[in-house]
Amino acid sequence: MAAALGIAGGLASVGGSPPAADASASARSSAGSASASASVSPWRRVRVPQSLPYADLSSASLLSATSGWGVGTQWLREVGTNFTPGRPAIWRWTASGWIRQGVPLPAGELTVVAADQGHAWASGEDDSQPGPGTGLNLYWNGTRWRRAADRTFLFGIAAAGETAWAYGVVDNNGYYIQSILRWTGTNWTVVSQPGTILTSILATSASDVWVGSDDDNGHTLILRRSGSTWRRLRPPNVGAAEAIAADSPDNVWVAGDVGVLHFNGAAWTRLPLPWIGPYAAGPIAVDRVGRPWLTASSSFVANRSQYFHLQRGRWIQQLGPVLPLGIGMSTDDLTRVPGTCGLMAVGSAKVFNQPIVALSELSENAGCPPAPAASTLTHTPGTGTGQGGTARPQARSAGVARWRVTPVPGAVQPLAGLEDVAAVGPHAAWAVGHQLEGGLGVGDPLILRWNGTRWRIDPMAGVNWTGTLTAVAGDSARDAWAIGHEDPLQRGLAHLVHWDGVSWRSVAFPGMGSGSTQLSGVAAVSPRLAWIVGSGPGDRPLILRWNGTSVAKVALPLPSGALNEMRARGAADAWAVGYRTTGSETVPLVLHWDGTTWHTMPAPRFRAPFEGASLEGVLPGPGGTVWVAGEQDVGVVPFFYLEHWNGSAWHQVVLQSNIQSSIAGSLTSISGDGRGRPRWIGTVLFGWPAALFLHFDGRSWREVWGPSVPSVLDGSMRVAHVPGTATTLAAGTASLNGLDQQVYDVPQIESTAS
Repeated sequence: MAAALGIAGGLASVGGSPPAADASASARSSAGSASASASVSPWRRVRVPQSLPYADLSSASLLSATSGWGVGTQWLREVGTNFTPGRPAIWRWTASGWIRQGVPLPAGELTVVAADQGHAWASGEDDSQPGPGTGLNLYWNGTRWRRAADRTFLFGIAAAGETAWAYGVVDNNGYYIQSILRWTGTNWTVVSQPGTILTSILATSASDVWVGSDDDNGHTLILRRSGSTWRRLRPPNVGAAEAIAADSPDNVWVAGDVGVLHFNGAAWTRLPLPWIGPYAAGPIAVDRVGRPWLTASSSFVANRSQYFHLQRGRWIQQLGPVLPLGIGMSTDDLTRVPGTCGLMAVGSAKVFNQPIVALSELSENAGCPPAPAASTLTHTPGTGTGQGGTARPQARSAGVARWRVTPVPGAVQPLAGLEDVAAVGPHAAWAVGHQLEGGLGVGDPLILRWNGTRWRIDPMAGVNWTGTLTAVAGDSARDAWAIGHEDPLQRGLAHLVHWDGVSWRSVAFPGMGSGSTQLSGVAAVSPRLAWIVGSGPGDRPLILRWNGTSVAKVALPLPSGALNEMRARGAADAWAVGYRTTGSETVPLVLHWDGTTWHTMPAPRFRAPFEGASLEGVLPGPGGTVWVAGEQDVGVVPFFYLEHWNGSAWHQVVLQSNIQSSIAGSLTSISGDGRGRPRWIGTVLFGWPAALFLHFDGRSWREVWGPSVPSVLDGSMRVAHVPGTATTLAAGTASLNGLDQQVYDVPQIESTAS
């Protein structure tokens, strides 16, 4: 299994027995990476020094362009999804940037800081003692940090000159009460307990304080102290008031769960949130000219932070600088740089196969008119760096096919995977999938093209959606098709793209704008004929036909089901396979095109009961013959089938019991030898550091193992024959156990000359 993106491993011999799965084997870093080529961003990254591998800069409050504070937490290591006990951290902002302060603090964390006129307050949690943690509250008096006696958990602080306001929870004999507190000069004291869950705080002055909340029905509630009196304000509902920012009492902005509010001193106005995906709106700030800026708490772009500012009633997105090999950007705080036009954002970033690091980004001109140029709401990620994997030579067993690793282009971003591969000759092949897809990134379609020497990323200037490509087919170097779909967290819409030898472009098709239309297979016959299969409205099998100018739907008299795969030998010989449902049963479905009509063919009979039976792979042969691969759930373990249609009847190929037990996944695709005879089958495999292929030598099927890569856990491979050669390509996705004990998807490409 070729683990690319900086992971290279030794190769084990193939054939016979599976390689040993060594969970303790460490991944190896390949040779260095090139520098990133980022698209222009008005934001720049500011270095945050760390004394431990893991860090988060949770909050920042600046007094000027050369003075301010930041707080957060550092960790020694990550164990699974948990961290070792954290250590509170304080950074000081200077003319030279961030400087870590050597403040001796107990185990725990700092999460919030606020500063004004030479004073600063910070709060977090003290975990240094046995039992539950307590509040950790610090005060900077202009000379040094000292700890306040109060142990209240404070979640937000607003500084106002020599005093400050905060909200948190006070422990009352084991009951935690939501409270608003004020700094007395030496300690925190409770001034109000409003009986609601508090979510944010702001002070425009010592006597003008705003606290965000929501009521028992989830409606927005603002508590405002003007002078010495608290009032409950009922603005338009946007859910809990998660963040508040202002530059005066007449220009207050509130970010809620489902919208943004503006108070102009007399009335409230409600605005929609910008599209930030499934993640919550992050912190909000007001720039020098009074405009609101909003962030996504977790960026929908895996390697760039997202910022939005309001311009003429419309949210305009800006993307932060590209973080090479970044796979997750989290913004915890956004603050003005007083005396300048600047804004600063802080948080953390996840780098592929590396610890989480503290993040700080600065835009010096965010609040300077005219507004800085910004990207549109549809992002175009900049290029980054990657590391290609190479493999050590392996001993070759006599008479056994040998699979070799082919390096994936280093420019492929992390969290990538390949879903399918197709070839039209020794100098033209494609592999499709995605990159930058993960917990914090929706992912971008990815196409790799083989030029006879190496794989390169194909630009997709005409494709402006985010998601993944799942299948590809071509009939010449100037005619290829790929299908895919958007991320399900968005609309999940299916897409069809075409290669004309120069560029990829989107092609319209019936049902294109409907989430009930899904595409799963494609076959290219000629520039005037291509087939696309999947499922349509009502969960019915779907076949589309390209006639050289447009795509049309083919009428099928089938009530329900789906088509999973499509292959064609010519204009008068095409096959599509999948499943159909009859009552509570799911049974295999086989369709054949004879040049005039699609016919429903007799389907292979899997063992009873038929529930869960489906066909996933197909290989047309000469004279109306065909091979199909499928699976059926039998108990808790799927059972795999390989069937051959000889023109009049189906014959099941009995796979050896060791093959059935080794796969423990599924069969993915069948490739031939150029004359319609089967040669290779790809599989999905769990628990082994190598790909498993099934090889047909003309008499029987046997297991052949691909190269073994340390730290790879499992993966999937699809196969394709290279016309005019004896070569077979395989492409797919491997699961890599990273150095930081996280599991990552990485693309894999292999080839064999047998």
